[in-house]
Amino acid sequence: MNRNEEYNTLLWELDQTPPELEYTVTRAKARARRHQARRWVGVPVGTLAGAFAAFVLLVNTVPTFALACSHVPVLGDLAAAVDWSGSLSRAVEHDYVQVIGQSQTKDGITMAVEYVIVDQQQVNLFVCVENEDGTKPYTLLNCDIDAGDRAFSVVSSGQQEKNGELRRYIIDFNDKNQVPDRMTVTFGVRPVESLSAMDEVMASAPGGPAEETFAFDITFDPAYTASGVVYQVDRWLELDGQRICVEALEIYPTHARLKLKDSGDNSMWLEDLDFYLEDEEGNRYEAEGGLAGYSDPVTGFAFDRRVASPWFAGTERLTLYVTDVSWLDPDRQEVTVDLVGKTAVGLPEGAALTGVNRGKEGVELRFEAPMREFGGVNLFRGCYFDPTGKEYSCTRSEVSTNDELDVMEPVVYLDPNYAYDTVTLRLNRTLWHRLDTPLAVEIK
Repeated sequence: MNRNEEYNTLLWELDQTPPELEYTVTRAKARARRHQARRWVGVPVGTLAGAFAAFVLLVNTVPTFALACSHVPVLGDLAAAVDWSGSLSRAVEHDYVQVIGQSQTKDGITMAVEYVIVDQQQVNLFVCVENEDGTKPYTLLNCDIDAGDRAFSVVSSGQQEKNGELRRYIIDFNDKNQVPDRMTVTFGVRPVESLSAMDEVMASAPGGPAEETFAFDITFDPAYTASGVVYQVDRWLELDGQRICVEALEIYPTHARLKLKDSGDNSMWLEDLDFYLEDEEGNRYEAEGGLAGYSDPVTGFAFDRRVASPWFAGTERLTLYVTDVSWLDPDRQEVTVDLVGKTAVGLPEGAALTGVNRGKEGVELRFEAPMREFGGVNLFRGCYFDPTGKEYSCTRSEVSTNDELDVMEPVVYLDPNYAYDTVTLRLNRTLWHRLDTPLAVEIK
């Protein structure tokens, strides 16, 4: 399809678009052509800025226009890559995106850093890889980040993607280490013959497919890295005889963080806190992900819980509503199963061992526990221990629910070569409590 055909197609989808904005549509289409963007000539900067501002306004306010934009590469691919996150989706909708557009080609492989969505505490990096034949997928073997002496964690959307698809990296900085002005990111890339060949590639011996290395120096616009606000709360809550302090709510364009700490006098460790934020219009912002950090019954410990960001909503008021809380008793966190006698010691009240079965896949341990006590979360952590204290990784576990009986049925599989008659499992929680009435805390 040539440029005129693309233009006519978009106009057909936008039959309600005012004629005076057709020029904006044309310029937006031109901007979407990543590899041709630098070919714009002879157009005043002010004209381009004004046209794109009008375009962004249309995207954010006119549903038909927004739908049509999903077909525009520079908007559609990024929108699809962030549709899992309400916070990032709103950032894209509000044009809170820094276009990087750096690419390198080595031995038929082109890697590009396309966009970043960044604020004071988090970098969302979007990259893609294309092979010269346009069909082979690839695997990203590593991602090394040089951000000076700042502490951070990295989460990626997966190791393997189809040719040309956007892949996301989340680089999360802690409270005392804000996003730097720049960083260097180095990727190792290797093509594969098919998506099912990943294991073979990852374990390939010398002489296998070559790994190409791509290094990018990325400078962040300070207008983005300065974005963030902290609301100090410092309110203590008492739940199940335990004390938790809501210290602060940090709001950024990419996410929000609820800062918590527990009391050294608590007899149980806080494992999870479920909640939502609500603004004056009744819009809810739900909690996302689990707790970062852990709680210590002696000294206490600070940790945070992520929540969808209300940054772009322009809220005047925010209220926190706590709905659920779960705890782990440190003196009751181990369960020992006798594989011969088929008994278990240390299970929480209401939970039971229902089966021990040996098969080709290993030892299968079946349990049952009331939903009202554990909230449908797996009873056990992803590891187990033999009588000598050696730790094993649990490669397979599952949880099903029986709605009729209001119970959940966890299943844990031990290694087929496990040679002992007893095994020790670690509990995720010993108490889960859903509040009859959500506990309200005013934030702003």
